[in-house]
Amino acid sequence: MTETGWDSTTAAPARATAASAPTDAAGERSPGPLPGRAWGIASLVLSFVPLLQLVGLAAGVVGLVLASRAGRRNRFAIAGIAVSILLTIAACAFVVLFAFSGYGIFGGSVGSVVTVCSELGRGEHVVDGLSYTCR
Repeated sequence: MTETGWDSTTAAPARATAASAPTDAAGERSPGPLPGRAWGIASLVLSFVPLLQLVGLAAGVVGLVLASRAGRRNRFAIAGIAVSILLTIAACAFVVLFAFSGYGIFGGSVGSVVTVCSELGRGEHVVDGLSYTCR
């Protein structure tokens, strides 16, 4: 034994080589796990959950960055980003259309209140069984 603890008769520690890398069924060297794959899957799942599309978009960006740094493509992240963007735009369009349709959170039509009050003026009015207080 020498000062370093190893001599020519002692087996040296095993080093990882290309031969010890994971291989697929055909014996070809597989590239290993995809970096950011979990982020991409989470992105795709969260993109379908209402109010969490922006979280899904952020997770997709993280997954895509991790994969691109490793020189790989993360199709889950790409799909999650695309679906998140599309569903966020659809949700915003729905909110805008709902807001301009005149239906408020109380079930009444805001547009009809404005119309009735503009036609009848100030005071309390009953129209078709509904009472309106116009100020």
